[in-house]
Amino acid sequence: CTWERVQMEKSAKAGAAGGPRTLAELQNLSKRDPESYRSDFLQQWRHYESNLQIFLLKPTDDAKEFCELVTFVAHLSGCYPKIVAPFPKQIINLLSQHYAVLDSEVRQSLCRALILLRNKELVESLECLEIFFQLFRCKDKVLREMLFSYIVKDIKQLNQKHRQNQMNKKLQNFMYSMLADANQVAAKKSLDVMVTLYQKGVWQDAKTVNVIVTALFSDVGKLKTTALRFFLGGDQEHDEEEEEDNDSGKSYQGMLANTATKKTNKRKKLLKKQLQKEKRKERAANKPEVFNASALHLIHDPQGLADKMFKMLKASKDRWEVQLMVMNLISRLISIHELIVLNFYPYLERYLWPNKQDVTQVLTYVAQACHEYVPPEALESLLMKIANNFVSEKSAPEVMAVGINAIREVCRRCPLAMTEALLQDLAEYKKYKNKAVMTAAKGLIGTFRELNPTLLKKKDRGRPEDDGLLADDGTPLEYGELRASEYVPGLELLTMAEDRAAAAAADGDDDVDDGWVVEEEETKEEDDEDEWSDGSGGWVNVSDDEGPVGDGDHSGPKVEDVVSAEERKRRAIARMSEKPLTQEDFDLIRKLKLERKLMPSSSAKRTRPTDETSSLLLEEDALLPTMKKARQSKEERLASVVQGREERGKFNIRKGHDGGSTNREKEHRKNPMMIKHKRSIRMKASEGMGRKLSRAKTAKKQFRGKKAR
Repeated sequence: CTWERVQMEKSAKAGAAGGPRTLAELQNLSKRDPESYRSDFLQQWRHYESNLQIFLLKPTDDAKEFCELVTFVAHLSGCYPKIVAPFPKQIINLLSQHYAVLDSEVRQSLCRALILLRNKELVESLECLEIFFQLFRCKDKVLREMLFSYIVKDIKQLNQKHRQNQMNKKLQNFMYSMLADANQVAAKKSLDVMVTLYQKGVWQDAKTVNVIVTALFSDVGKLKTTALRFFLGGDQEHDEEEEEDNDSGKSYQGMLANTATKKTNKRKKLLKKQLQKEKRKERAANKPEVFNASALHLIHDPQGLADKMFKMLKASKDRWEVQLMVMNLISRLISIHELIVLNFYPYLERYLWPNKQDVTQVLTYVAQACHEYVPPEALESLLMKIANNFVSEKSAPEVMAVGINAIREVCRRCPLAMTEALLQDLAEYKKYKNKAVMTAAKGLIGTFRELNPTLLKKKDRGRPEDDGLLADDGTPLEYGELRASEYVPGLELLTMAEDRAAAAAADGDDDVDDGWVVEEEETKEEDDEDEWSDGSGGWVNVSDDEGPVGDGDHSGPKVEDVVSAEERKRRAIARMSEKPLTQEDFDLIRKLKLERKLMPSSSAKRTRPTDETSSLLLEEDALLPTMKKARQSKEERLASVVQGREERGKFNIRKGHDGGSTNREKEHRKNPMMIKHKRSIRMKASEGMGRKLSRAKTAKKQFRGKKAR
């Protein structure tokens, strides 16, 4: 009481003299002129030390005055560093020893003071972050959120200019110990910090990923699910991929029109644009695979991890959603690292029933776990299980389409798993009455036209392509077999192009590459582009008996049609030995391969373009059938009509519709030549000035528009 009275008297004198009355005023003045107010700060410093001793006697109290003094000293610690040298150690000791019993307001004040000291670089980062990680054990959600955001921000600033490898190593070792903490909340927050730092691109190293791997085998459900979501979702926040609009349908139609119609400038530009798009796709395909879950590439022992997780999955009693996440992660590990976990496929067979929960996701994981090094014998029973349970006359059309699509995705990754009898049986569904099943069956046929057409019937094989998936004698590649080419793939196209150029040069034709003409009637372009369409956006089926497609412009024999495959191969090998290929030759080969892919010969059947080879990761939408909207019943149509009536307000006007323009307003927007013969217009031209003034007054009186506000 005596001290308070002295302080009040001193404050009154200071106020009369124009000095500081509160700690906030003293703080402001001390920052401006530290030396002039050193004595005042020393007095408050001694006052803080005495309050600290009193607070240590009973740390559970709500010491508001002590908190104000701590904040005051923390703000002025940069002005008087020698005086406040023991202050950071006192705050750290106070938090480490009494954090569990401190009042929430006092604890937050001490943490804010420690953050101020860290920002002024008066305390080491490791020492500060260690105490903050320990404070995650407090039952204070607001404090945990504040510390979480600051820890992430501080570590990000530490590595902003250059990586602090030594500091990062110490922090990672400390976080590794925190993941095994008895307090589940503290372990969960520590894991969230590591995941956030990886997603922000601060700690994208193998050690961080492998520390998070240990959380996959935690007994705490929240830790396990957080680690699973990290590996399945990956760095989605950090990697932002740009998706191109899928508008290839129209351009592909217009481009293929050049094979059988007159070449025009518009189609030439369209072809050039499509070639550029195909080149971008090819460059993207040649780049190393980059997934959203790119952390899977940094795992030290993926085979051991997959075996441990499969063992954990077989004995798991977790929720079904968690088991699905574990299946997904195992399948991704198998796909990315091309692992062999043979017992994983029979385990998934037990869930392959149409009435099972989330069976489409299980089928996705089955297809995702397949690759070219999986023995075909391990997948034959799996394919038969899908065919018997899904693709049958007793199943619904949607179930049949999903089953056929799943078989297609499995065979796309492991073609040798398919047998000839099963494939020909599934190919018969191409004439099924349901469109979804028919589309799925045609997709399966198109896949095996590229992979192994010998398994198909002769009528389903289509035009043979030399794409390197078959051996030289036409037999499919065996398990583990690689094709060793005697020449650069596509070199035979270069030799044919050189032969055509030489023949054209001998005939004196300077314009060898172009056959383009300037179009005179632009109105015929859409008709030319749509001559292959049936008028409804579909595709015209061309029978085998019909002759070559075209209007006579390309009826002459081509070099590709005359020269046999053996002769093309011999020329390509000879070209390899004559002179080395330059970069221009490789660019020309790439262009010719794209042109051959996009512009087939005129004698070939017109087929719908197939999708690019799917990536290692598979989405559930790839298996879902293409469904058209079901027809509404009479009750549903009436309900829709009633709902539309309820949305109408006064005067039967729909909500959000203010009405259209008047007839007079519409007349002002019309072409004058359209209304100059109207009687009212002709009368206006012949009437006198008095009539005009009278009509203007009448129109002003009859104005019914909105009044100005």
